[in-house]
Amino acid sequence: MRHLFQRFLLLLCVGVAGIGSVGAMTVSRNGEPLVEKIAFTFRIYDGSWKSFLQGGTGFRVRTRQQVPQGKIEDFQLRASLEFPGLPAGEFTSSFRENSENVYTYRGEVKFSAPADLRFLGLVALLPVDEFCGRELRVDGKPLELPREWKEGAPSSLFDREVSELVIPTLDRTLSIRGKFRLTVQDERAYKLSRYMVRIGFSPCAGKITEASQQLTFTEEPYRSTPIDLRSAVNMGFSDETAGDQQGGWTDQGAENDLRMIPVGRQRWVGVNFDIIDPARNNGKSCLMLAGPSRSYFPRQAAVRVEPAVRGNYLFLLHGLAWPSSLREIGRVRVVYQDGTATEIPVTGNVDVGNWWAPVTRRNGELAWTGTNASSFVGLYRSTFPIENKPIREISFTSSGRSVWGIVAASVGDQRIPRLASAPVYIIAGRDWQPVGDGKDVLPGSALDFSSRLDAPAGKYGPVVIRNGKLTFRDRPDQPVRFYGTNLCSSSQYLSKEWAEKLADRMAAFGFNAVRLHHHDGGLSMRTKESSTGLNPEKLDQLDYLISCFKKRGIYVTTDLYVSRPFAKGEIPEFPDKWLARPSFKALPYLLDSALQNWMAFSRNWLTHVNPYTGVALKDEPALISLSLINEGNLNSTWKGEAFVADFFEQEFRQWREKNAAKFPAGTTEDVMFSQFLVECNDNGFQKMKKFVRALGVQCPISDQNMRSQPLLSVMRDQYDYVDNHGYWEHPTFPNTAWKLPSAHQNQSVLAREAELPASLMSSRIFNKPMMITEFDYAAPNVNRAEGAVVMGSYAALQDWDALFQFAYAHNNFNVTDASRGPSGHFDLSTDVVKALSQKIGLALFLDGGLEPLPELFAIALTGGEGLDFTRGYSSQVPRLGLVARIGTVILPEGKIDPARMPENLTALLNPGFNFPSETGNIPVFDASEGNLTLLQDLQAKGLLPKQSFDAKQRIFRANGGRVELNAGEQTFRAVTPRCEALILPAGKSGKGSFLEVSNQVGRAVFSAISLDRRPLAESGRTLLLHLTDTQASKTKYHSAAMTQLDAWGTPPYLAARGEAEIVLHVAPGGAYRLYALDVSGKRLGETALRREGDVIRFPARVFTDAGAVLAYELVRE
Repeated sequence: MRHLFQRFLLLLCVGVAGIGSVGAMTVSRNGEPLVEKIAFTFRIYDGSWKSFLQGGTGFRVRTRQQVPQGKIEDFQLRASLEFPGLPAGEFTSSFRENSENVYTYRGEVKFSAPADLRFLGLVALLPVDEFCGRELRVDGKPLELPREWKEGAPSSLFDREVSELVIPTLDRTLSIRGKFRLTVQDERAYKLSRYMVRIGFSPCAGKITEASQQLTFTEEPYRSTPIDLRSAVNMGFSDETAGDQQGGWTDQGAENDLRMIPVGRQRWVGVNFDIIDPARNNGKSCLMLAGPSRSYFPRQAAVRVEPAVRGNYLFLLHGLAWPSSLREIGRVRVVYQDGTATEIPVTGNVDVGNWWAPVTRRNGELAWTGTNASSFVGLYRSTFPIENKPIREISFTSSGRSVWGIVAASVGDQRIPRLASAPVYIIAGRDWQPVGDGKDVLPGSALDFSSRLDAPAGKYGPVVIRNGKLTFRDRPDQPVRFYGTNLCSSSQYLSKEWAEKLADRMAAFGFNAVRLHHHDGGLSMRTKESSTGLNPEKLDQLDYLISCFKKRGIYVTTDLYVSRPFAKGEIPEFPDKWLARPSFKALPYLLDSALQNWMAFSRNWLTHVNPYTGVALKDEPALISLSLINEGNLNSTWKGEAFVADFFEQEFRQWREKNAAKFPAGTTEDVMFSQFLVECNDNGFQKMKKFVRALGVQCPISDQNMRSQPLLSVMRDQYDYVDNHGYWEHPTFPNTAWKLPSAHQNQSVLAREAELPASLMSSRIFNKPMMITEFDYAAPNVNRAEGAVVMGSYAALQDWDALFQFAYAHNNFNVTDASRGPSGHFDLSTDVVKALSQKIGLALFLDGGLEPLPELFAIALTGGEGLDFTRGYSSQVPRLGLVARIGTVILPEGKIDPARMPENLTALLNPGFNFPSETGNIPVFDASEGNLTLLQDLQAKGLLPKQSFDAKQRIFRANGGRVELNAGEQTFRAVTPRCEALILPAGKSGKGSFLEVSNQVGRAVFSAISLDRRPLAESGRTLLLHLTDTQASKTKYHSAAMTQLDAWGTPPYLAARGEAEIVLHVAPGGAYRLYALDVSGKRLGETALRREGDVIRFPARVFTDAGAVLAYELVRE
């Protein structure tokens, strides 16, 4: 039976625990009315449709009443509105429960001057994969949300004044009454998979000084009454012995039963069901009726309904075994107290389907799923119309064509909306096949890049900065680049045996650097009074690991504070607080006791002599750099905890009284508060840097290692180097932070014009090294293998200095235990395809084949006066970074300073603010937000090659086309003498100088890397990669869109199907052999190839008889 149901995606539905729904409406942390994850968010659109929203930047909560245990009594919120380009304003709202399930919302906004707005009011976003096809009701009339959207169709579905809107959710109907402008639009017109519902304030558009709205929300849970089946059930849920005509469910044994189903009252997809506990019903819990292979089950059963219930619909929770497709598998007869009856035919694969590897049916939605030892299993909720009369009896009769298992029944008044989608599972089958974990690479294999390392680390003396580049003291004329990963938390605290193995793994990747991260929690020896001492055991483990890295030629970088937790009252100003990462980071910049605490821990660690290297970390030549506080940007961390925010706001009020006269009239509070944070940060940084230098630390020092606002660039000008972090599709968590489910768009970064790394490029300050100590294209995005390719290519073109993927592992189990599956979104240790892709990124960045772009444009700023942290650069600036080098220069004197200007500058960019008044003869171009033709302007003046940018096709070509990004087609290529890479959707072709690919099945990354450093056409040994996707078995998504991850899978890992025709353009002469490799680098066998002169052809198939193949080794003999 199993092989019939092995599929690429198994569409399954999650059972929702919890029966009650009364009082389910509440308010979010930001004060939005909230029901079933649908938030009604106060939102403003300015004249250019730029959006500002409740809880976002510029929405500053002043007072907020807490909601006890989700119970709404009289919630009130007051916030100031400081949105760029709009007058200052104030927003107040209240949300009160008037009676059971009835609530009143009041909202009011006042501006200091008329604000020119497109919209002001509440906005709700309804996901397409949940609401498509569902019917809203507007003033009693239906409004269907379309299932499909056709290219070019208008977005607007409805737009006029109304008095009532009814939204049917999964568990209730929500009525909203009042007088309001209602706009409903299909956001798929803007490439967003959602519908937008806008409820306008009065007024909601135009020049607005004051606006308000009062609404009544009424929620009505769908009601249903379970039918008691106890008298009729004949089997239990668990079964110990297959085919013994005893036990439970389908009588298929302990590996294929239903023992995992929860018992008792359950509310699944809007229906109340009573799942019988067999322990309380003589071992019986379900009704199993006869079919193929189970003729000994009864053919018929009936149950008296006492007391009598009535309703419009009968809901069954059931499933089939050995199903008959599109044929009647049985009948339900509903007998009413008046003697009449309703006959209900039940059709296989229409009303109900196979319980084993189930798939949603036309009238069978999956109400519950689980896993047993054999497969995914599930039960269907089917809906049948009946007469609304008291029911006396319900009988079930099998036709004998399928085994029919009935677990529960219920009667209700309303037809509940169908689920528009169903979750998916990844399992082995036609489109996924097992692949190894790739943790350990076979020494000497084609996947072993350890020979690239120059051991030991520190052999050329410490890292220094020369002419704005990282280099070694004893090799000053040769800049050095670093490519590595992060180790987090317990993954760096290992036994000596495992430290050696981990160092070998890092060397096999070819990583010449590692960032020690989230290390300070384990390193700290916490007592009741202090956390600044060092844990001797953990210190010894970390010392030994550093020595292992050093021995292999692997350098390290780290931060002096990341996440060390504190003893209660350790910071005396907060005697009743246990400080930790969110609450401490901001304090050393403003509070001397926190600064002294930071210094004490830093001193203990930096001055401790490593017994395995013989030197203290402060003197370690293998130490690349230090960041003072990881992601300590004050514009984020000042509000990490409420008591810290209160402390900063109190200090700000005092500062404002002393400094208000310095600001011009009309300066917003956001600008003043930002300038206050700048002053706090600059003073604190100088104290920290002076302290660290006094200890004898000579390596480069930086701080504020995230984000790219112009004001941050001004602050970073005092650092030795710029450090930044960037993520593509960093997960968000709709329920609980850092707990599944997690949400992402599952979009290729190419479609967004390489937003990562393009969004980081402007943060680079010319004449300073640029390091990215965290970057990742997070799992489970199916396109994440392209991340390292894109990052490595553009980092080389921009001439950056170091890249660190985040991360290899977050715990020691994912280092030492091969049976552990993924537990997070970032780790290479549990992500086969992302780990393999790092070899491409590393080769592109470190091998020197991509020379820095010759065109160089600098954004010039005089300083940070008048700026706040919401001010950004034009969207055209990162686009320019795809075809030219870009960065920032700070000119505090307001004129050109040759010492600060980069060599070979092409032109300056004027961002529209804080631009120097004197620029000499250097060309200047408008890079303000209003100019959307910056690249075309540069092309027109001959400062960018004509072929470098095609605005209509969204094609970006750099270095004469050696790097090309086609955002419309979502293709990419990077071509160097020793490494080539192509990113291709199925059905697309690509060509480099050596590698040519016609991709047929599955989006994939293709690459060729010379292993002997010779040009690819002449290389004696070449690694070829064909990277589709890998996921752990049983990974579970919310829907087929795969934009919400519900559960991580477990090993074995599975590779996605991929098929392509590969052409290699080789040098004349020599004989070639091609070997398929497993993910450890082991040769699985020789692969047939066809040579025609200087061309080699072969079909690349991920699925082979020898196993999944993502890599090949080409050998020239």
